[in-house]
Amino acid sequence: LRVATLNTNWAYLFDVLTGRLGDKLPWKSPREAWDHLRDIATAIRAAKADIVQLSEVQDGRILQILVELLE
Repeated sequence: LRVATLNTNWAYLFDVLTGRLGDKLPWKSPREAWDHLRDIATAIRAAKADIVQLSEVQDGRILQILVELLE
């Protein structure tokens, strides 16, 4: 059994109130934010773990995006 933990370092896309890319996030553009999520998916895939614990994930929407990127 392989277990991995990954600090996603800001797997956030959305301003909670507006639903838009948050202006307080480190991403300067939606493209940068999506690239970061793709990088996270690549790291998860490379870990080849049975169980993955993710830190710093905004919410279920981000988890669903990551699942779709891994499919």
